[in-house]
Amino acid sequence: MEWYYASGNQRKGPVTQEALVDLVAANEVTDSTLVWHEGMPEWQPFARHRVTVSPGLPPVVPEGAPMYCMNCGRPAPANEMVPIGGRQVCASCKPIVLQQMREGGLAATQHRYAGFWIRFAAVIIDTIVVGVASGIFGAVAGAVLAVTPESGAFIVIQLMGALGAIVYEIAMIAAYGATVGKMALGLKVIRARGGEIGAGLSVGRYFSKFISAVILLIGYMMAGWDPEKRALHDRICDTRVIKTR
Repeated sequence: MEWYYASGNQRKGPVTQEALVDLVAANEVTDSTLVWHEGMPEWQPFARHRVTVSPGLPPVVPEGAPMYCMNCGRPAPANEMVPIGGRQVCASCKPIVLQQMREGGLAATQHRYAGFWIRFAAVIIDTIVVGVASGIFGAVAGAVLAVTPESGAFIVIQLMGALGAIVYEIAMIAAYGATVGKMALGLKVIRARGGEIGAGLSVGRYFSKFISAVILLIGYMMAGWDPEKRALHDRICDTRVIKTR
């Protein structure tokens, strides 16, 4: 098998598997280096293939560089990661992953992606949360300002409620990778190769949902048949929704 690896902005290779082991030993290829060989769908961090390439090699990660748990997607220092079945997982996920592997329900090198129905259930929970919060805000603001449905202030309050719903989802995904609904069901939004979403990508993902919606909601339904359970807005922003428990 011949491998390619990324060095800076350059693609290097092909190299044999034995040569790749030497590069790892020389610290030229680390667990965070992107690698690829024929048959892989995309470039992936070498950490996902360390056990396959050379299980005897110790982890080689630049000092201070964060790694990402392949189960929950959260960052953690390299010395807190535990290799299990070719996956780097955090200490919190270790017992969960071990139990899942004992039950035979978890592939060794893949995230557990969340499908359409569990994501739909999370949306229902979020709709209730936002609806209750908006109702309380509207009632309090209306009482304080003595607003009537015919007044301009009533329209302003309604617009503020809608804006609050937008800010809620963008801020929660950017800060935690999950809304209240997703947290309740053990779901999290991550980048394709792990890692936090961040504010910019969270904004882009939110407004990409309008594209999923305007095509008769087919963009949402794509999560039901996509191999990685991606909706259209996940494809656009290269994100994944995974199960954390």
